[in-house]
Amino acid sequence: FGSTDLRNQGWGYTNWYQRYVSMASPNQFLFDDTGKPLINSEQGIAATNEYIASLAHHSPDAISWGWPEQYGNFAKGGA
Repeated sequence: FGSTDLRNQGWGYTNWYQRYVSMASPNQFLFDDTGKPLINSEQGIAATNEYIASLAHHSPDAISWGWPEQYGNFAKGGA
């Protein structure tokens, strides 16, 4: 499998967030200047779709892994 970002309940959000903020320059904000949430925007939907699609490059168990499991995956030659 070719992807190593953690997808469990604790770390999954941070990896989605990295995709989301990279959708604009210097970064995509979570809220506009009035406090309106922007995650339901074109960029938020694109980040979510990319995040979901990238699961194809993960171990099937990745959504339950923390760092200890991921280290084991690295040791076995996983990406």
